[in-house]
Amino acid sequence: EDKADISGTVKITMTAQDNVAVVRSEILLSVNGGESWKQLGYSDNGNCEVLLDTTEYSDGIHMIKTLAWDEAGNESIPLEYSYTADNTGPEQVQGLGYESTHVTATIWWDDVADQDVAWFRVEQQQEDKTYTIVEDRITTLGINIRNLKPGMEYRYRVIAYDRLGNPGIPSETIVIKTVEDTMAPAVTSLSPEPGIFASSIDLLVTAEDEFALQELTMQLSTDLIVWEDLCSMSGTEDENMLTLTHKLDLAELPEGYIYIRGVARDFAGNESDTGLEAPYVQYLVDRTAPVAPAGVKAAGNSGYIEIAWEQGA
Repeated sequence: EDKADISGTVKITMTAQDNVAVVRSEILLSVNGGESWKQLGYSDNGNCEVLLDTTEYSDGIHMIKTLAWDEAGNESIPLEYSYTADNTGPEQVQGLGYESTHVTATIWWDDVADQDVAWFRVEQQQEDKTYTIVEDRITTLGINIRNLKPGMEYRYRVIAYDRLGNPGIPSETIVIKTVEDTMAPAVTSLSPEPGIFASSIDLLVTAEDEFALQELTMQLSTDLIVWEDLCSMSGTEDENMLTLTHKLDLAELPEGYIYIRGVARDFAGNESDTGLEAPYVQYLVDRTAPVAPAGVKAAGNSGYIEIAWEQGA
C-alpha cells in the first residue's frame, strides 16, 4: 500500500500485463528522493517478486518503482510507491520504581516521549544473566507480579516497543526485594461438624498460607489444655494449601467430649493460632446404649392398644 510504514524485511511484488506479452519486468529502489535508483530484482515475464531488507538502509522514505517491457521494446509508464521505513525503537524507559509484599511486587516506570510507542515488555533476569518475558504487550505504566517468594531479590527490566514492533533500548535493571514472611498460616476447614460418635470419626483439616505450608498437624485434646499430636503431613514450597485426613479410632478413648484442631507452620516458622481463640471441633464419644424403659403399660381400647412407659433419666 502506498505511503505505508514498513520495518524489517518486506516482500514486494509486481504484476504487468500487455496485449501481446510482457518480456521483462523490474523492481527498483531509491532512498534519496528519486535521484538515483537501484535494481532490486527482475524477471523475464510480467511477474516479479523481491525481498527488501530495510535494515540495510537508513530510516526514512523508501521509493519503489516498477517497470515492464513488451516484445517490441516498449517501456511501461513507471509505477511508483513511497514507504516510510522505521527500524528504530523508542527511547530507553526511565524512572523505574517498586513496592513489594512478601509474595507480590508492583513495578512502575515513566512514559517515554516517542509518539509511536505501542506497548511495553517486562523481562526478568535469570541466574545465568539471560532474560525471560514476565508480561508482554503492556499498555499501562506498571504491572503487578505475583507468586514471588518472601525475603528474595528479583531483577527486572522494561522495554518499550513501537507500533511496528521495533524494541527500544532496555531500561536499567531494577532490583526488588520481597519482605520477610511474618504472616501466620490459617486453619480454614475442620470436619465433620460436631456430633456424637461411638466407634470412629473420619477427620479432615485444611490450612492455607499466602506463600507455602511446610507442615500441617492434627491434634486431639480432652480438656482444651493439653493437646496430643494425632498425625501430620509435610508440604513443599509449591503448595500454599494442605489437607490432612485421619480416621480416628475411638476404642481406646474414654467416653465424653474430645476436641480436634489443626496446627499449620510455614517455611518462615510462622505458626497458626493455638490460643484460646483457635478453631476446634467438639465431638462426644458415646458407646453406652440407653437403659431399657421402665413402667411399660399396655391398655386395650376400642380398635387399638395404647402402650406407655416412663421416660428414662
